Amino acid sequence: MYRVWQTRLLSASAVRDAGGRVLHSVSIELDITERKRAEERIRKLNRVYAMLSNINQAIVRIREPQALFEEACRVAVEEGGFRMAWIGLADSTSKKVLPAAQAGVTDGYLEKLDIVLGDDARGRGPAGSAVRTGKHMVCNDIENDPSMAPWREDALCNGYRSSAAFPLKVSGECRGTFGLYAAEPGFFDDEETKLLDELAMDIGFAMEFAEKEAERKRAEEALRESETRYRMLFEDARDGMTL
Repeated sequence: MYRVWQTRLLSASAVRDAGGRVLHSVSIELDITERKRAEERIRKLNRVYAMLSNINQAIVRIREPQALFEEACRVAVEEGGFRMAWIGLADSTSKKVLPAAQAGVTDGYLEKLDIVLGDDARGRGPAGSAVRTGKHMVCNDIENDPSMAPWREDALCNGYRSSAAFPLKVSGECRGTFGLYAAEPGFFDDEETKLLDELAMDIGFAMEFAEKEAERKRAEEALRESETRYRMLFEDARDGMTL
């Protein structure tokens, strides 16, 4: 017989004589704390890998940035198991990080963020710092991290206990952030953040490709318009010479 009590495994068996009468019992208790931790870590990494795989598939098939942002947030919540995911873009006019897409439990959280691009209290949280420095920012204890003070109450009410923000770079310039929120503290470790850094780079590359594709189309359209104007001028000039 086996019973598991949290992180301990108890095994008990009876010792019998030749006639089948129970003489005594033997029990063994094993501490399986490390095994439980390893199993949980594997589950977390499997979720992250599934999320990365599905978002990268979306990058291949989705060319429109807004649609990609929305799909990335959806996959992060449904496949990655995050409580909330959002993408914010740096707005040079308002000097703020403005939400562009979101998924999961928000309950008005993003509408009240008011993240600024400057180095003050509302710019020193994970998202503002990620955009400003171009490096990922992790908050593994929202309840006690001073940098989350402006948003702590709303974050805890929504069940957020840890968060991380990953910069989205286009041609070396940080254009926004991919924010992820987990329901448990201490969620983000070095291995997860490394994988998520790579994912943010992939999204940034998709943004860069979309911009270059849009520029190419604008250049082609401008060239066509220019050719049309020159053709009309040439025809007008030729008609004038004929007359």
